[in-house]
Amino acid sequence: MGDKLKKSNTNDSVLNEKSNQSLLLSKDSVDEDYEIDLIGDDEQRTLLTDGTNKNKNGKSIKPKLTLKLDKKGSKKKDEPIGKYEDDDDDDIYETTRFKRPPNTPPPVTIGKIKIFNPGRRRRAIRFRRFIKRCFTIIFCTLFLFMILYNYNRLPEILRTAFGWLDRSAYQSSSSRRVSNGRCDHVVSTPVWRQNFPMLTIESALRLIDVNNDSVHDVIVPFGTGLDASFYDPILCQIYFNQTETESKTIGCGGGVMAIDGTNGEPLWAQYTPHELFATNCNLDINQDGIKDCIIGGRMASLYALDGKSGMVLWSINSNVGEPVTESSNFYTPLLIPKDIDSDSITDIIVMHGGDPLRKPGERVRNVARLMVISAKTGQILSWSYVPDNSESYYSPQMLVHPDGTMLIMYGTGGETHPGGLYVVSLDALLNGQMEHNVRTIFQDCCKGVMTPPVLIDINNDEIVDIVMAHFNSTVFAFDGLTFEQIWKREFVGGETYSSPSVGYFNDDNVPDFGVTYQYGAGFPIYYYAEFHVLDGRNGNLLLKNGVRMPIGTQSSPLTVSTFAQNDIFLFWYSSCTNSSFIYDRNRTRTSTNQSIDDSIDMGPFQLSPETNVYQSSRADFCKIRFGDNVKHYTQYRAVTYDSSIPIYDSRTDEPIVEKINFTQMAYQWYSANYGSIDPMVSGSDGGGVGGNVPVEVDDQMTRVSNSNGNLWGPLEQNYLGLNAGAGAAIKDDNIVYSPEAFEQLKKYKKWNSPQDITLDANTFDNQPRQMIDPNVLLKRFRRRQRRHVGLHNGDHIQRVISTGTLAPSRLPATSTDQLLVDGSIDVIFATYSFPPTSNVKLMSPSMRKCIDTYMAPEKEAQMRLLDDNSMFKQMGYDHDAYEAAVKEQCAKETGESESVPVSNIDDTQTNPLNKNDWIRDFGSMTVHRINLKCFERKSTKQIAIKEYRYQWWPSYLGILADAVANLIDE
Repeated sequence: MGDKLKKSNTNDSVLNEKSNQSLLLSKDSVDEDYEIDLIGDDEQRTLLTDGTNKNKNGKSIKPKLTLKLDKKGSKKKDEPIGKYEDDDDDDIYETTRFKRPPNTPPPVTIGKIKIFNPGRRRRAIRFRRFIKRCFTIIFCTLFLFMILYNYNRLPEILRTAFGWLDRSAYQSSSSRRVSNGRCDHVVSTPVWRQNFPMLTIESALRLIDVNNDSVHDVIVPFGTGLDASFYDPILCQIYFNQTETESKTIGCGGGVMAIDGTNGEPLWAQYTPHELFATNCNLDINQDGIKDCIIGGRMASLYALDGKSGMVLWSINSNVGEPVTESSNFYTPLLIPKDIDSDSITDIIVMHGGDPLRKPGERVRNVARLMVISAKTGQILSWSYVPDNSESYYSPQMLVHPDGTMLIMYGTGGETHPGGLYVVSLDALLNGQMEHNVRTIFQDCCKGVMTPPVLIDINNDEIVDIVMAHFNSTVFAFDGLTFEQIWKREFVGGETYSSPSVGYFNDDNVPDFGVTYQYGAGFPIYYYAEFHVLDGRNGNLLLKNGVRMPIGTQSSPLTVSTFAQNDIFLFWYSSCTNSSFIYDRNRTRTSTNQSIDDSIDMGPFQLSPETNVYQSSRADFCKIRFGDNVKHYTQYRAVTYDSSIPIYDSRTDEPIVEKINFTQMAYQWYSANYGSIDPMVSGSDGGGVGGNVPVEVDDQMTRVSNSNGNLWGPLEQNYLGLNAGAGAAIKDDNIVYSPEAFEQLKKYKKWNSPQDITLDANTFDNQPRQMIDPNVLLKRFRRRQRRHVGLHNGDHIQRVISTGTLAPSRLPATSTDQLLVDGSIDVIFATYSFPPTSNVKLMSPSMRKCIDTYMAPEKEAQMRLLDDNSMFKQMGYDHDAYEAAVKEQCAKETGESESVPVSNIDDTQTNPLNKNDWIRDFGSMTVHRINLKCFERKSTKQIAIKEYRYQWWPSYLGILADAVANLIDE
């Protein structure tokens, strides 16, 4: 033991205390490539640094570190790592790798020093750097490959990768689709077409499964040309074989029918005294498993009909008294998620408004009413006048705020009368407190809010916003929570009767909007129209110049939702062409039309001052503006990313058939009831308005209705609600009329009185309703088809006001289809054609100069606003009233009022058919079903179209008729 201690003391003298401290603290003590790591707790590190410690007796201990290195810088084997010593002679034990003697206290540990080999360290670092470079190269290669492979999806990929997604509008606008390319080519294939003589249509089409065959059938509300404010019931007897009683109780002004979605054949039909056009078929009122329809229309018409049979479940008419007014309309009902009267059926809110006989400058006679009605019984549960005391043509919507508050949104005003957009809580409406609880979203000084909006979130706050195409030239986007304006887009001088459509058009994830605006003097005189697609983020134009057309259209656009980067926007296009298509017996086109869109003048024009609104609305503007050789045509177009593709063209849809001779029908009826009459009396040469010599008519065609008085209505739409031909009939007060005609004539004269009037009850109010026997209807329809289906080629012009609907595809799959599932969709729409009014001419240059002089802004301001002696200022004329007075005065100054006849009916005739206005010339309605497929032009790859139930905007006001975009995601 002594020898060992002696040897240890000798070795310990190699390094003294100063050298130990120098080695520990100096960087130069060891090779720079060595790394010294002190491993120990904070107390041990402090001990080394301070050089202080105490032994078991409490005396100070100075740390001493003994470290021996060989020439290469390595520690020698079996050398002690260090020792401690104090000033006295206490036993000192080395801290070595050897086992200490038993029964001795442990040494004080001051830390550990690790020395690493520099060569090994460098190799590890190099290896780690190599691995990092390899992974970086692999990642970059894969990333570049993905970019090259998916270059057209790069924006979407980047947004997804870096969180730039915009949730815009629905539970998942951010997951809108996995793009399969661009849909830039659309292929259309006709499925079926059915023609319905003597019907017109302004309503949107709706889908329900009427016959429970798992195929959506089509609900088609319609009108007839007989529907005016009042019409002679004898017309129903002449053209539809009704009895006297039936003509008074059933009427023949309009109705609704269901047609089979498989082939277009009628399933049932119901006739009403007046035209129906505002449809909601999303509620099963009688709980039979088939949805029923609530339909509004003209002259206070509101009906609930059984979807299965067409039977009337309940109706509201003007005989109810206040709050129903006879001349106002009912607009599209809104289903609310609340059962007000506790009858287990949710109820509806409907706008009862419109003042169709009010002239510019006149005060409002029919203030609009907002009504809450029981959907089960038709009972009016609550109602209020709109607080601004305006008219309204608006179908209401509902907004639900985060706190659960249900707000009803509605608009007021008309084409020439101011109005606004407002909201009121449902509770306030139910409690009769609407007047003091209305909040204004927007007001217009000059024109009303008439077109419903699209409700969809565009600012990513998960609350639907309001995108509205205002009648007066501007599209607005309002925040759905605060009602602050998000953006607006102006189309200066434009007007629109169309609601927007919504879908994706560009590459972002914010929905975009399709709108149509018309430019001109005002309905029905428009010089041209344009279709545009607006960016949902800011309202910017996405189509560079829009799609311009020389004839205005009133139908609202639709959208086909696809799995491509873009959706398909559908809209109606109306223009003029130089010639007609010619067909052989096999319906093969042998010549082509030459469109004159690029060469025609779309500048201002005016009609002669005697032309009224009815005549203007039915005028052939192509011939009037561009010559007798120019013909009007319409197209249904699909707008994709970079093209506008016709999917329907009226020039290819003109059936060459025999024309129905309605004049001969009238003569035959008169002869059967009043004795013979010479059919060739002057002015009655067989075609109604400028018709042809009578031809032989199938006897069955004179009885176009069954004994129950059910009928197909003629087409003679009067936009003011006035009987078109009655003006000629009432000029001669010496005529002997039938009792029914005399009563109707008195009402007609009262309606046309310039003074305010008191409304009489409708002839058809509160009468029992009857319905068509479907079997009789089918027989009659087929009988008509055999002989007189469709229109004569050259005598009619087409109008499109109705908005169609998308529908599940009915086209059978073929071996050429690229997709395992069909991947296509159908569109169903209706058109109608009618004989144009004759003798409508353009205004003469002298008349035009006179009007321009008085209508100059400076002159109008002086005459109407500044000159106290002016009659116009004294009487408070607005712009429209002033313009009407100017036209009347200029017509007198230039003699224009006597130069242009407005009717070819000779009032001196003794023919009772003409004198009673019993000769009418009707048109026809045609319903089409067309299949659509989408392709990427570059790759010729078919792009799948979403199923009908996932379509965002498949019909007017959306799939539920509530203006909310259908946001169900697949």
